[in-house]
Amino acid sequence: MIEENTAMEKIPCSTRENNEPEPSPKDENLELLKEQIYDIISTIRDPEKPYTLEELDVVQADLISVSQPNPSVTLATITWVPTVPHCHLALTIALCIRVKLQRELAADHLKIDIIVQDGKHSQKAEIDRQVNDKERYSAAMEKEEIMAVIEDLIQERY
Repeated sequence: MIEENTAMEKIPCSTRENNEPEPSPKDENLELLKEQIYDIISTIRDPEKPYTLEELDVVQADLISVSQPNPSVTLATITWVPTVPHCHLALTIALCIRVKLQRELAADHLKIDIIVQDGKHSQKAEIDRQVNDKERYSAAMEKEEIMAVIEDLIQERY
């Protein structure tokens, strides 16, 4: 007859109660950056409605991802959801997100991608290309009337 070993060894383990591993300092920093990004863009006001992008669920914390593909680059991808598939001010909203993030997150190693959620806008490809292409973005920012609208929408209201 074989005796069963019922003694359990206690092995020190860095896990949480739900058996998930403790986050590393790098993971914690990325999570903090994600929260910071959400806090920055959530207060942008909608161009047509008297609400913020957060209140309209245009920006959502779970649609922001932050990763560090290599030690010298951090990638933040902000996926956002227009209120209607034919929103004619979608590019303005995307530009507001980019302007506010670039002003408040002055980090040379941070690459920001802003994309419309798949299937949520009829001109997704054009909007994504305009807001993420440096030359197209710069050309849009040179237009005073566009900048005036953006400045008004990103201004904090208390």
